[in-house]
Amino acid sequence: MDQYKADGHAPVSGSAVSVSTRPPAAVYAAGSLEFYGRVRSVDGDSIAVGMPDGEILTIDVIPGQTDLAHNGHAMPVKGELIKAYASARHDGSFAAVEIGRASRARRYNLALATYRGITTGAVRGDRLLHLQVGLMTFTFPISASAALSDFDERAQSIEAGDHVAVEVEFDGTRGTAVAVMRG
Repeated sequence: MDQYKADGHAPVSGSAVSVSTRPPAAVYAAGSLEFYGRVRSVDGDSIAVGMPDGEILTIDVIPGQTDLAHNGHAMPVKGELIKAYASARHDGSFAAVEIGRASRARRYNLALATYRGITTGAVRGDRLLHLQVGLMTFTFPISASAALSDFDERAQSIEAGDHVAVEVEFDGTRGTAVAVMRG
């Protein structure tokens, strides 16, 4: 498993889910990532967190701006299981919006992540969703039973340039879109 930063300066190992940060997208796309993960390291005001696909995302925790209320108003520590909500920045990095401890009551959600961004291509018969968040691009297959009510329950109604929120369920390192909403 390779470590990477959202700026694309290190390679990303291959996985069943296509994640590409090299080369980075040419144009920034506003978006965010929300997921459960284990803190791998803490360096000053940034943390490296394991994402559900096994990759590592570096997130900047900004004093006075990042909501740490659900983490006892403290920086997380190495090894802690957290829920991270991070917003993409124009330079390709991610800033923590909210960091909280993963509660026992929510452990069933550990395999779910939410990606908010812009689609980079229309969904075709292959049912692959191409998504950009910040300068990162992702490709997820859309489940046959995915919730697509904002798209008349038709994956092929998703066009390039749609602003979407995608719920992705992971089975190991493989992620499948189980819901796609406008947003």
